[in-house]
Parts: sequence; C-alpha cells; structure tokens
Amino acid sequence: MNLRQIEVFHAIMVTGSVTAAARMLNVTQPAVSTILKHCESQLKMPLFVRLGGRLQPTKEAEALFRGVSEI
Repeated sequence: MNLRQIEVFHAIMVTGSVTAAARMLNVTQPAVSTILKHCESQLKMPLFVRLGGRLQPTKEAEALFRGVSEI
C-alpha cells in the first residue's frame, strides 16, 4: 500500500463511508472508490463488505486499521 491508499483507507474507517471520506480528503467520491478498489486488488483481499449500500470492514481491515492507527 502506498501513502495515499493508507490515507483513503484510514478516512473510510474513521468516517464509515466512501462519500464522507471523500469530503474529509477534499476529493471526489469516485476517486476514493477507485483508490479503494486498487488497494483491495493489490492486497488480494476485500477490506469491506458492501451491505445495503453501507461498508462493513472485514476482520482484515480492522487489523490493518489498528496497525495504521499506530503510525
């Protein structure tokens, strides 16, 4: 993961949504979605489960978030 991907992942975890993360980072929602998609592809695992339009972090995402939060 590069720094921008970590920023986007952290923003999604903190805000709970791609739209709110985009607002927080002052970028568009499609940009955040694209970065998240690339990140999940690079890691070869989903970080979020999409349920009813909401993102639910996976166990792997929660573990990654703990590591990212320590930085």
